[in-house]
Amino acid sequence: SRIKEVERQVMQILANPVAEYDEHHALVLVQAHGCKRAQLFLYEKLEMYHLLMQHYMETRDNLAIISKCKAYGANDPNLWVQVLMHFAQRDENCDQEIRQVLHHIDRLNILPPLLVIQILSNNPKLPLSTVRSYIVGQLHRSQSLIDEDEKEIEQLRSETERMRNEIISLQSQPKVFTSTKDNLTGAPLELPTVHFLSGNSYNLNTLPGGNIGGNMQPKLSFLEDPKTASEQQSVADILNGLSRLRDNTDEEFYRQLEMSSDGFETISQYFGKCLFD
Repeated sequence: SRIKEVERQVMQILANPVAEYDEHHALVLVQAHGCKRAQLFLYEKLEMYHLLMQHYMETRDNLAIISKCKAYGANDPNLWVQVLMHFAQRDENCDQEIRQVLHHIDRLNILPPLLVIQILSNNPKLPLSTVRSYIVGQLHRSQSLIDEDEKEIEQLRSETERMRNEIISLQSQPKVFTSTKDNLTGAPLELPTVHFLSGNSYNLNTLPGGNIGGNMQPKLSFLEDPKTASEQQSVADILNGLSRLRDNTDEEFYRQLEMSSDGFETISQYFGKCLFD
């Protein structure tokens, strides 16, 4: 027919890689003339995926909805949300489609489980069997995260207890140094030697700043343990950074608290960073 011939010619121009035309202007024209094939082509070319999905939703083309969502959902995960809401609001049985959408939402981890359940609850006719595998999978994942957190908590608790005992020991008991070799060079220790609470021992002349020549004596308080200096510097940098943050804590804290969707989480983060005196 005449209409199909015109549509074929339009598509031939649009699909021509060397054809020069304004894509947005072309979209307005094909929309005005009801050329659906060209319209869908330009939706994809202009990455207007939500409008593309909206067209297939209006025509109730379930296969096209799932197919296009698989093709473009990785670049725009919100397409899966749009599709899930669409199928959840349909009156007819869309169990198979909902299962596929839930599988991809679970794989891409783009929606919290509670929001997924809230969306699906809009359809009172949706059987529990449709979402059972998704819910079970989420529960297993949550349990795995809880187990990992509990393991990390136990490790931190043990490390904290070890450090607490070590601090008490350093404060109340003498530190015995048994090393007979310089921990930096491996040479035998010879007086004068320097011992650090880390347990490392060095000949004074092997330490940076320990041998300044002449009759001048180095200031022992300025000497650092070469093997732990970088770690100590990292800790010092963190403490200095926290000190600077405290200067602007009040203003920044209230700003983030006002913008946050979870005030408790924001407060917890500030306590975790020791930003409150």
